[in-house]
Amino acid sequence: MKTDVVLVTDTRYAGFAAVAAASMLENCPRPDLIEVHVLHPGLTATTAARLGQVIEDRGGAARFHDVTALVDVSAEYRDRTVHFYRLLAPQVLPVDVDRFVYLDCDLIVRSDVHRLAGVELDGAVVAACQDYLGTMREAVANHHELGLAADAPYFNSGVMVVDRQKWAAAGISDRVLQCTRANERHLHAQGRFFQYDQYALNVVLHGAITYLDRSWNFGSEYPFQEVDIVHFNGHGKPWSPTCTARFRNEFYAVLDRVGSYPNELPGGPGS
Repeated sequence: MKTDVVLVTDTRYAGFAAVAAASMLENCPRPDLIEVHVLHPGLTATTAARLGQVIEDRGGAARFHDVTALVDVSAEYRDRTVHFYRLLAPQVLPVDVDRFVYLDCDLIVRSDVHRLAGVELDGAVVAACQDYLGTMREAVANHHELGLAADAPYFNSGVMVVDRQKWAAAGISDRVLQCTRANERHLHAQGRFFQYDQYALNVVLHGAITYLDRSWNFGSEYPFQEVDIVHFNGHGKPWSPTCTARFRNEFYAVLDRVGSYPNELPGGPGS
């Protein structure tokens, strides 16, 4: 069965997207059954061609979805960062896509993504992993006001398996945008860590999540383990001194294979 994977990038993050896609396809026994959907706000033709070549050279199929027009006509998206454009995926994907895997670009996939795509959702809208900030108490300052239990889990939205039909039926994208707007002053977890749409995804999807083993979204600052996906989120970017050395080395090994992306990624760990 075909697996649909969604990446969202602009030109600045295209190098990350290339690494994420390459690592995923290189570690998949059936890359011919993966279709990578790249949502973007107007990539240059050169950048899109380079990213498409990375995907196709490794046996996957690449489909590019320019969301510029959708963003331009919506005040809710127009003043938001690219992070929010993933909320457009259920709207722009081909009609035959019932389920998709969403991946942030700042990660490497170390095992078969088909296994992730096939997880049991148990009636939930989304499957995801718990965040570094593991509870509502840690991540949602106004959780009590919103009626959320302090010890309820808080998920990281960088890796998600999405039931597209349930998402659309529940109007999740619009509700996330509305929740974000209504809670602007609470988007910095602990006053420091900006959550983008992850705050509202947790609020809106509370009770509609099934939790995955953390191996599917493992922070790069944790001590090395043989995990499925390494996420270079927060302060754990590959060039950061807090990034675990073996994860850093794996990232740059993939980057070497896909070719350098000048002006799109720092040149190395010392940058």
